[in-house]
Amino acid sequence: MPKIASVQVVQSSVSGYGVVTRRRFACGDIMLEMDGITWRAPDPRNDDYSLWIERGVFYDLVDQSRYVNHSCAPNSFVDCGLSPNGEAWANLVALRDIEAGEELTFDYEFSADLAIPCTCGAVQCRGWIVAENEQSALRARLGSAQ
Repeated sequence: MPKIASVQVVQSSVSGYGVVTRRRFACGDIMLEMDGITWRAPDPRNDDYSLWIERGVFYDLVDQSRYVNHSCAPNSFVDCGLSPNGEAWANLVALRDIEAGEELTFDYEFSADLAIPCTCGAVQCRGWIVAENEQSALRARLGSAQ
């Protein structure tokens, strides 16, 4: 895995390891061109570090970007898609100006069936790592589990 000079993997106050910037980024800057391997369901694969690209297509991150943590109040987002030859690509883009030394985060936006408790610590934390539009489905899932 080639090192990305503009970031560093560190112990995180959010969870496990995290990624901090080594320089300032402006809102809208592409901070990381994320490196990974495209895979398709039902290929057997550990998807702990995979991005969902589109139905049945995933991007298993293989560089420092795999350690970017979730936040319900993220400072970045993932712009991703498929190239004309069917390979996935992903970029981490700044949602606001980000100073050197800040930990990078994005909203993982899990579906309700994959949601897990959140420990991001944001004032507006949803309590679960789940997409905004999946919250009612999560409430239904949790209600039926009781």
